[in-house]
Amino acid sequence: MNFIQSEHPQVIALILAHMKADKASIILQNLYLDMQSDVFRRIATMDRVKLEITSEIERILENKISALSSNKKNYSTVGGVESAAKILNFADRVSEKQIIDALEDEDPELAEEIKKEYR
Repeated sequence: MNFIQSEHPQVIALILAHMKADKASIILQNLYLDMQSDVFRRIATMDRVKLEITSEIERILENKISALSSNKKNYSTVGGVESAAKILNFADRVSEKQIIDALEDEDPELAEEIKKEYR
């Protein structure tokens, strides 16, 4: 948590999208409040990421994160509405409400998609 909270929200989103939902939720709810919804939105809208990008992040963070992908394809599938909803399922109620409220303000359609997948 302390190591990644100063990273760009897109980097944090990529890392969380690769983690188990229960662990990612713990990190998400411990981020600064203004960063929570930004990171969550990025997870929900993420689809494919070039393998070179994940490899570069892995290299920079070295042993602080687990290997993101050993797949030889150009893209790996991460994030998305289902992944974001799973992470939200493990968040505490206060964080959950703050994240959904902020997402409703920023992207009402995405918020509705998340709510349909949620729980």
